[in-house]
Amino acid sequence: MASFRRIVILSLWLSPFSATHSALLEKHKSEREFPDDRPTSKETMNLLQANYYVADDWTQLPDNGLVSSSFIPYKSEMIDTINYPKTIGHFAGSEKSVSVAALFTGNLEFKSKGVAWFCIISADGSKLFVDDELIINNDGVHVDRIKCQSYEIKEESSVHKITVEYFKSSTQGSSLMLKWRQPRNRLFSIILPTSWIASVPTTQPSMTTSSSSIIRNNQIWKDTDGNTVWASLGGHITRFDDIYYWVGTDPRQTDSSNRIYSSRTLGSSSWAFENYVDRREGTTENGKKITGKRNCTLLFCSETEKYVIFCKGVTIYESTVKNSVVGSYEFSKKLDVKALLGNRGAGGMHQNYKAGGMSAYSEDGKAYLIISIKHQKSLNRYCLVVEMSSDYLSIMREVLWLPVAKRREAFWLFRKDEKYYMSYDGPGGWMGSDCYYRTANSLEGPWSDELEIRMDPEPTEDKMRSHASQHRYIMNIDGQWIYGGDRYPFHAPDLHPVSNGLHIMCPVRWEDGHPTVVWEDEWNIRNYTG
Repeated sequence: MASFRRIVILSLWLSPFSATHSALLEKHKSEREFPDDRPTSKETMNLLQANYYVADDWTQLPDNGLVSSSFIPYKSEMIDTINYPKTIGHFAGSEKSVSVAALFTGNLEFKSKGVAWFCIISADGSKLFVDDELIINNDGVHVDRIKCQSYEIKEESSVHKITVEYFKSSTQGSSLMLKWRQPRNRLFSIILPTSWIASVPTTQPSMTTSSSSIIRNNQIWKDTDGNTVWASLGGHITRFDDIYYWVGTDPRQTDSSNRIYSSRTLGSSSWAFENYVDRREGTTENGKKITGKRNCTLLFCSETEKYVIFCKGVTIYESTVKNSVVGSYEFSKKLDVKALLGNRGAGGMHQNYKAGGMSAYSEDGKAYLIISIKHQKSLNRYCLVVEMSSDYLSIMREVLWLPVAKRREAFWLFRKDEKYYMSYDGPGGWMGSDCYYRTANSLEGPWSDELEIRMDPEPTEDKMRSHASQHRYIMNIDGQWIYGGDRYPFHAPDLHPVSNGLHIMCPVRWEDGHPTVVWEDEWNIRNYTG
């Protein structure tokens, strides 16, 4: 999944202003962005430690960090908050305008638990650490640039250590501002001096500790706000810069909305609801469910700098703001796959083909769609792989037309040991279904014969195939391979009780290139040993 990785840059749809980045940065030229929110001098307490260092010829911050390096500050002081708009004069209290670095440390109090957001605007480089974990990397020599990132606060009235590293190169014009959006708050603001406290941070596991990376199967998964994670019906997970994003569909009869969730650890209780992709609630005038789009996969298009979501029926959504993965999305278009099939068979035979479930795959900046095709008369099945145009909005060429056995669908592509793997399932209605795979040295093929993906333990009845799930993906998570599958209690409650959950994630064991999905009721994705 390395090809998916990218720094998340949130635009100002998250802030209380409807402004572009340039408009925001223009506002930073004022003396203070939020002057009315600042307390009077009697209320202000200087609770942040600021150390200043000489940074001759720096083009980036030290790899080991200022706090853990042997750098000796030439000046130290206590300050009230981090809010230094662009200036050609001295940076903060450093008494230097260029070739200066700074280290800020303090303790920040959060009243509520949930998902908080941080934003750093800086020129030149900066980094934000929460509880010694790198959250935002805005390093390098650059003009004013904003980067934002979420962070889960797991306890109410908790205190967290905040560390900000910053440097200004030999070019003039420095700036550094730290903003936040607290859990359950819709507005961004500069962190006020009254939010910093003098106490030592309370002990609390960070997002990378073992408790947040535990996966519990056979139960309903709750998001960080305590609500059910509604990311079913072929939802897929994509990774961008150490954050996982899950786009899926609500399976209930009263709601078929597409939602996007985020997590740093993949733990079953670590998912934070971010936004709706397409909100579809209620029923039609005839009492039928409003159908949502299924089989959704999220990719990033470097040409347009927009996030693109592909769903079943080759329906495409685009982010409305560049570089904003959890912002709003809008319907872009629906492509006609049958147009690609026009040369197959005489007499308009392409009209007998129907596109089914699908997923998307990205490699070297190129996007590919993997689509299940069924011939309506013969019931023969095929896997169609197409390459998308550079803006990801049109089909550029056919890459693969692969005949497969009947009742095969839910195709997914990944790479392992320089080989391409295509995993998929044989549908069993709403029951669990057997899983299969093929391998190839290139997407065009030739592809190997079909082999079955083993299960440990082996199922003893049909509904327990693939551990009572339907295949969605196989992924490598920092060396730990996982299998993801859907369950359908709202479609087949007799087969899948709601209490047994909508999703499973299980470890995958590899033996001579052959995958086996191992059942675990509870396991830790960070340190699983099998």
